[in-house]
Amino acid sequence: MDDTPTNRRGFLRTMAGLAGLVSTGGCLNLQEPTERTVTESPVRSATATRRSTDRSSPTASAVSTPEVPESARWAQRTRAPVYQPPVTANGVVLVGSSDRRLYAFDAADGTRAWVREFETEPHVSVADGTAVVLSDYRVHTLDVATGETRWEKPSEASDHRPLVVDGTVFLAARAREGARVVARSLSSGDVSWIFTERDADERTIVVKQPAYEDGVVCVAAGKGNRRPSTHSAAYGIDADSGEKQWETAIDANFGETNVASAGGYAVSGGDEGSIRAFDVTTGERAWQRSDLDVDFVGSVGERIVVGYERLLALDPSTGRTAWAFEGRDAELFSPPAVRGDTLFAPSTGPLHELSSDGQPRGTVELFDALPTGAAADGNGVYVAADDANVYAYPHPGSGP
Repeated sequence: MDDTPTNRRGFLRTMAGLAGLVSTGGCLNLQEPTERTVTESPVRSATATRRSTDRSSPTASAVSTPEVPESARWAQRTRAPVYQPPVTANGVVLVGSSDRRLYAFDAADGTRAWVREFETEPHVSVADGTAVVLSDYRVHTLDVATGETRWEKPSEASDHRPLVVDGTVFLAARAREGARVVARSLSSGDVSWIFTERDADERTIVVKQPAYEDGVVCVAAGKGNRRPSTHSAAYGIDADSGEKQWETAIDANFGETNVASAGGYAVSGGDEGSIRAFDVTTGERAWQRSDLDVDFVGSVGERIVVGYERLLALDPSTGRTAWAFEGRDAELFSPPAVRGDTLFAPSTGPLHELSSDGQPRGTVELFDALPTGAAADGNGVYVAADDANVYAYPHPGSGP
């Protein structure tokens, strides 16, 4: 299969590495001017100069409304393709678009509540009524209901979703010194601790979105895209103190690695389909599999979920396949949304609802575009797509 950036697999690799698996539980199992109010002016070019902060209230931008598919509740358009899954909180759907805007839609009817513009594509997580946004080497927190800024700080991280756990924001980045993880207070933005792994060779370090398990922040880091990377490693960091608990070498090319966790284990996925698991307490290697075609790694309940074209749930302690799901004549290119013990998996055909043991509960036909991720709440499922739209659907298993 051709692996150029323009094909579906190349696209999925880029999107999944940024987003991981989407959860509505607040923890996602992963820098100077700032955002401004969106006006009717066109989107600036990528070479536009930096601006000073605009503190005026966010407003909705005049973007045309797309045609609503028959099976959907509503649809709304951004100004460019959406490459990240949306997130939901307090009856609001948040969508970070490649037009460098963060859109907030009312989950019930799709009404645009507010829009904020950033210097680069925003990556967003939500917790406690707060949207945590990473863009252009700054981290911002916004009120979910109004879009008003609560605080903003410089950040070495730029291209992954913030990890938010128990009132702390964790950001993984590369720095001059090497791999770095920074913990900040969600309420104030103050730094709690900084973990740095020195780079004696002064080569480029790549760090992906971290994961959290049993009081340990787990992150993978490596030196560029060397094949194989002899410097790739996984780290376990105490979430309270920032002290390194363990470091374990990864004997695979780091390129596309992201980390997920479940059942006391952290699982790292490589860019050649290999995955490996580490005990989060000791860092001991538990198992490795190289027989799977894997493009995203996440978790649901006590299972690790991996996928590309099909979903597999793995026992986190052994790596054995617990169940597998393949869509009917469709490909599962984007990570599913997780709500409680239910998965919502968009495909190139229908949207699938699955129980935590992989049993189908229902389907809803989707649009004629490539879905890039989903989020779910008690009222429905919200699917982003590369046609610049976000769509709201009823739960597929709810019946007519």
